[in-house]
Amino acid sequence: MRGNRRRASAEDWKSPPVRYAAPVADPLTSGVLRDVSRSFYLTIRVLPRPMREPVGLAYLLARASDTLADSAAAPAALRLEWLDQFRAALAGGNVPDFSRVETPHPGERILLQRLPECLARCAALASADRDDVQTVLAHIVSGQMLDVEKFSRADGLTSLPDAAALEEYTYLVAGCVGEFWTDVARRHARRYSAAGAELRAKGRAFGQGLQLVNVLRDLRVDLAAGRCYLPADELARTGLAPGDLI
Repeated sequence: MRGNRRRASAEDWKSPPVRYAAPVADPLTSGVLRDVSRSFYLTIRVLPRPMREPVGLAYLLARASDTLADSAAAPAALRLEWLDQFRAALAGGNVPDFSRVETPHPGERILLQRLPECLARCAALASADRDDVQTVLAHIVSGQMLDVEKFSRADGLTSLPDAAALEEYTYLVAGCVGEFWTDVARRHARRYSAAGAELRAKGRAFGQGLQLVNVLRDLRVDLAAGRCYLPADELARTGLAPGDLI
């Protein structure tokens, strides 16, 4: 090093502080969101302000469609019809009245009652944000419909057939969310990385990895409900059938 060059200190490596706007109480993306989420509500409160609306609305819409898909009191055919109506409404069609859908969760009941407001605010987003919310929700609803179709048959315990089916499932319900977060953050977060394509792929893989953790964590409950997300062909290679896992 040249003698007249000072040694770098720890302060030289610190980035300027990121200044986020203070959280704003919003009856929908704050109040309703708080009532239907456990930890996500805490996360969204510290996001940069431009990210809160698209991310919060995407979560609320995904939670609403999940409520429709999981309504235990309704037969599979009806739940598929609801999800198809939901998907059409998201694309600009008529908004069905889902307020009578049965759910034991008070927050979910309020969310379904306020679904028209969620969809109206989604339609009012800036075009890029609106397109991203509609795209990720289209993937999520497709994954939920796949799940209802696959695991609502009256033939006992059912398993995904192979790794390709598991890959598709984890992408539709979680990998696409990693892509969505990356795209919205690239657009709205300051000093975001320029490695767009690489980060998008990592976001997808991270979302799928989290869903695989969910598969393992919920294995016992899913098996009791007749669902096995572990590939049947890989189980067979180890001499196991899905029922053996119980």
